[in-house]
Amino acid sequence: PFAPLWIALLWFGVALSVNHSLSLLRDYPLAGALGVGLFAPFSYLGGAKLGAVTIPAIEPLVLVGMAWALLFLFLLTRAKREQLALASAAAPLQAG
Repeated sequence: PFAPLWIALLWFGVALSVNHSLSLLRDYPLAGALGVGLFAPFSYLGGAKLGAVTIPAIEPLVLVGMAWALLFLFLLTRAKREQLALASAAAPLQAG
């Protein structure tokens, strides 16, 4: 019932990349979430073509896209908030 370890580690790696390779999306969280939500189902369709996953109907892919969009909106918004907090904490150090 749980995801395999390799996919969990892949998700962890994606979460870690928010402040690095996905930092452009951090400044535009809504656009990033929409992009991820639109394109995530295509990765599942690609996996189905390779035989790695079975998709019984298209409707669950809509839910997958929505779930990824919400997750990324949360991650990108949180990363932006952390970036602003770090910048405001470092400002007094730079001024002094």
